[in-house]
Amino acid sequence: MSELRNRNRQPAREHCPSCKHSTASSMSIGALAEILEGHVHWADLPPLGGHLEPVRRWIPFGVPVEPGDVVFASGSDDEQFLEHAFTQQALAVVSRRRVQPWDGCASIQVDDCGTAQLRLCAWLRSQLSGATVMILHGDGNDLEWRMLRQVLAGHASPARESRTNPSDPTWQFLDTRTDDRYVVVDASPATFSHDLVAVLQPDVVVLTDECAARLAVTAFDTLRPGTQLVVNADRVTFRDLCGQRPTGVLRFGRDNQDYDIYWSSVGERQDRIFLECRGQSVAIPEECDGAMSVVGCLAAVAYCLGTDLAPVIAEFAEKKKKTPELIWT
Repeated sequence: MSELRNRNRQPAREHCPSCKHSTASSMSIGALAEILEGHVHWADLPPLGGHLEPVRRWIPFGVPVEPGDVVFASGSDDEQFLEHAFTQQALAVVSRRRVQPWDGCASIQVDDCGTAQLRLCAWLRSQLSGATVMILHGDGNDLEWRMLRQVLAGHASPARESRTNPSDPTWQFLDTRTDDRYVVVDASPATFSHDLVAVLQPDVVVLTDECAARLAVTAFDTLRPGTQLVVNADRVTFRDLCGQRPTGVLRFGRDNQDYDIYWSSVGERQDRIFLECRGQSVAIPEECDGAMSVVGCLAAVAYCLGTDLAPVIAEFAEKKKKTPELIWT
């Protein structure tokens, strides 16, 4: 655990000589096509830089396009309307079929868009020096997990002005910069992918409920030894899980001092809820009432990443205050 926490305080590693960049904004269209194992089709009037034309960012179809973006189709429905991206000044599109690019643009043809995205994930994972965290949760309101991820993402890259925030964990990861201190993705049964787990090789896996635990069991064979398991012990029978593979386990939950992280309102401080984390005590803002399972998860992940608990909890409370209509669990 201490090794993982210390690793997130280290500077990013040097990037490979052929890909000297920390974000998509300095990758060339030729380098991207090579990573995707795709074929580039040029317009009659190609981009001025040719293969060296820089990519601003890669995005899924449906996200607002800005000049210099590369747009990925996710399915046949996307491919029917992919040319529309060129009207919004996209640099290129990625598709299974050959798309005729507009002047000054290109298209990248791949065998399968999902596989191409995983190849890009694998390349990006190889460039990261920080930890990767995967939070597994049941189906339901994804907004609470999106907010949790936003809070942690801001601490991973404080200089980041804005981030996309999709529900697809593949695109959550592809929103990462290689100089981020860490990256957090979340997945539900509807978005979980064994292939993505195998590519990301998460350092920390968080199980929030029994549904998440069942997903994790199916993916244990793809996790590397030493993966940190974080468990909501109030909702997951973790003892059976831990017997299936050797791994470190951090437990969080309510009113149980045997847990590594727990929250309580007993004794002289019964007017406030306090979260106890291995000797550290943090007062929980009243805005977090009704969302303590999410707060406990946030605290556990922050602890694993070596991030101070109080600031992230306060930031989450502020976000929750702005969404009082949510039903929290």
